Amino acid sequence: MENRPRGWHDLQGPTPITVYERTYRHDGTTAKVTATRDDTRPEPYVWTCTCGASRSFPTEHDVFPTAWRHTHRTRFDRLRSWATRLFTAR
Repeated sequence: MENRPRGWHDLQGPTPITVYERTYRHDGTTAKVTATRDDTRPEPYVWTCTCGASRSFPTEHDVFPTAWRHTHRTRFDRLRSWATRLFTAR
């Protein structure tokens, strides 16, 4: 994952498994998102969050943008989440 954005910390050197990590504020708490490249998997690029969410990809191009979107929700994402909570509570 050579094209990692600024702020992602390289936790290991060039091995079959490469890990990058970044800490964010997520739903009012601190969350850690880890982006990993594991050459032994069919979809080698994956990110996981300490909240339990994760996604895997065949190429590295969507790893960092989707991890960013997971931790930095747009206004539409927040509105949709609010509406879901409002209407499922009734």
